[in-house]
Amino acid sequence: MNIIDKMERKFGHVGIPHLIKYVLLLSIVGNVLNLIRPGIYSYFLSFDMYQILHGQIWRLVTFLMAPSVSMGSGFIVDLIWYVIWLSLYYYVGTALEQMWGTFRFNLYYATGMVLIWIVSAASYFWYLSQLGAAKEIGFVMGTAVTTDYLNLSLFLAFAAMFPDMQFLVYFIIPVKAKWLGILDLVYLGYLTISSLLNESYLTAALIVGSLINFAIYFFFGRGSVANPKVVYKQKKRRMEYKKKASNPRSSTGAIHRCAVCGRTEQDAPELDFRYCSKCEGNYEYCSDHLFTHEHVHR
Repeated sequence: MNIIDKMERKFGHVGIPHLIKYVLLLSIVGNVLNLIRPGIYSYFLSFDMYQILHGQIWRLVTFLMAPSVSMGSGFIVDLIWYVIWLSLYYYVGTALEQMWGTFRFNLYYATGMVLIWIVSAASYFWYLSQLGAAKEIGFVMGTAVTTDYLNLSLFLAFAAMFPDMQFLVYFIIPVKAKWLGILDLVYLGYLTISSLLNESYLTAALIVGSLINFAIYFFFGRGSVANPKVVYKQKKRRMEYKKKASNPRSSTGAIHRCAVCGRTEQDAPELDFRYCSKCEGNYEYCSDHLFTHEHVHR
């Protein structure tokens, strides 16, 4: 049992369901505020380390509201891409939470946030030692600290979990998630190198921090590309499900049955049914019991 499994067994009840919805809602609020009152984010909500050290601790969270849409000649284009971005990350976040469970998805995002705090604070003190002018450095750096690279690492996680999922690039070209994930990784690598060459050390540190978060989770967490046994179990379950679905139905006509409450899709059509990756055996659960049942260990 790895460290993430141990944490889940102890703190599995802790977490914010549908976390991605609230993260995206903060982003929407930040953009609306910036359009109504430009500058309000920079002066009161950004990750300004100088102000955080002087008591404005809400900035540890409100930097999630970093605006990405601004008034100007490109407003309509920015808005269209922003809506597409919201839709994509809502889909990615929801799919990952359904696959991992609320605790693990919250843990991934929380560790990503902590790494942003760490690398941003370290960069602030490094620049301070080189340049001085603490207040000015804090303000300038604050506007540069966002969750953009954490979100890109979230897509990497999605591509690792659902490599054959297809996306329509420009709504026309079908491309599998694994190829987009590789492109995402190459893009992050390019940004890291170019940031170092241009002495944009904060940007490079944020990118590296997001990749460290991805690596920690997938090399120390079960249910990842780093654990072939789990991948094999998932494929086996899919094959068994297809076989079960192709056979003549039982006398009740039901395909899915919850191992806890015994309900089927006919008893409660609104329920979703999933197999649990942590139970030893083929145990299927309804959405009411998927994250609350006791895991079966033989």
